[in-house]
Amino acid sequence: MWDEALAGIQKHLITSTKHSKLQFVAELPTGIGSKLSPKMDHLVCFLPGSIALGVTGGLAIAEARKIHGWSERKEKQMKLAQELKKTCWGMYKVTETGLTPEIAWFEADDADLQFTLFPGVLSHL
Repeated sequence: MWDEALAGIQKHLITSTKHSKLQFVAELPTGIGSKLSPKMDHLVCFLPGSIALGVTGGLAIAEARKIHGWSERKEKQMKLAQELKKTCWGMYKVTETGLTPEIAWFEADDADLQFTLFPGVLSHL
């Protein structure tokens, strides 16, 4: 279930900011196939740690990489966790109080928020 859920997040919800290209988890207010909303709640900042735990099984990353079964897929998932963590850190860093807002709205290119239908496959641009 975890792999399927994370694959869905990666395929349908991950996009990036317009200028700094920070990755974030957008929302799909009207479902798959519709335009993404460049909005992310601060509780999404729990996701990078959850991804890292899922990838490593709770081991240190160096240990997990040595274990049989480490793959390119796991490496990409860990990279996503690191990128989302960077975005979350930035959300805290840019405020005067050091606290992130409940909801953050990001500036993103309109093309990055659209879905397109390729032959037989619904895919994010």
